[in-house]
Amino acid sequence: MDTEFYNAFETPSTPAAIAQAMNLENETGTTQKPSKLMTIEEYYGWKDRFENWAQANHLRAWECILKKYVLPRTDLQVLKELSEFTDQERVMYKAEKMMISLLQQAIKELSGLRMCRTSQVSILDLKIECQVSIPENL
Repeated sequence: MDTEFYNAFETPSTPAAIAQAMNLENETGTTQKPSKLMTIEEYYGWKDRFENWAQANHLRAWECILKKYVLPRTDLQVLKELSEFTDQERVMYKAEKMMISLLQQAIKELSGLRMCRTSQVSILDLKIECQVSIPENL
């Protein structure tokens, strides 16, 4: 009887089941990781999933996509050192770095794509790459 109880909750661990679970996780993401863009042809479906996931889990980081992040400068227009950032500047800097990290996780399978200095430019480059590769009306 005890084994029947535990067997009811056992998950299949065949290689095919594990591969299927990994593919689903890559496509949909998890609460910890964004979905992955495995091929450029999947861009149009992926972009909506990524946007929804990022807005639900990292809204401040998503704001860096909407409004290009610019490093803080002093009154003399010299880039500030990290130690000179105000609390708000630190929050936005961290959000920008978070979005760059999320994008790196999401598109790391696409070795031909490069990450740019800002998350906004990176996502725009990805969109341009997709439009060159496949027409939007397909």
